[in-house]
Amino acid sequence: MSENSKYDLKVIDSLDEIPDFKSEDEEREWWAEHEMSDELWDSLPDMTPELDQIAPLPNTPQRRRHAAG
Repeated sequence: MSENSKYDLKVIDSLDEIPDFKSEDEEREWWAEHEMSDELWDSLPDMTPELDQIAPLPNTPQRRRHAAG
């Protein structure tokens, strides 16, 4: 077992390492073999406000909001 991942995925450290995909199938296959490093995840902006503005798909359970404080 690799020290990078319990699934032995290739770790990427930069968004530049993610190729342009020709199809969703190609992208899915690539991500089945790769993962982002913790440092890369932590460097990404928080998209929660933008995601909260997207209408949910029909029959999707609503995310519960917790009051601050």
